[in-house]
Amino acid sequence: IAQFLLVKFNSCAKRVRVTADRWLSQLIESFNHLLWSEEVLQCLAHLAQVLVDTTKSTRLEHGVQRDVTVPYQPGTMNIAEEAHDRTIMLRDFSKRFAGILKESIKFAPQEKVEMLKEY
Repeated sequence: IAQFLLVKFNSCAKRVRVTADRWLSQLIESFNHLLWSEEVLQCLAHLAQVLVDTTKSTRLEHGVQRDVTVPYQPGTMNIAEEAHDRTIMLRDFSKRFAGILKESIKFAPQEKVEMLKEY
């Protein structure tokens, strides 16, 4: 569920992003072990890479497929058409990623550092 919510956190639809963020926060409050879950951290890293790659692109042509595949995640992620909007999504996601990573390192620092080195 956490991985699904992380993907939805990057939705083009603001309402979906806000809802995913709220549910993700509640999920982590109840199940804080998700903060140091290797699957969740890898999902974060894959999402960050997809966002960086799509942010590098210029404006997408009208009608071009805006769904991208996130490695090891079911379904696709819809990306914003405008490069500026994709940059904002990347900035917001980076803040969220940094917060989760900071908390996960508090609980299991060496394990997370090793996992990130492998990535």
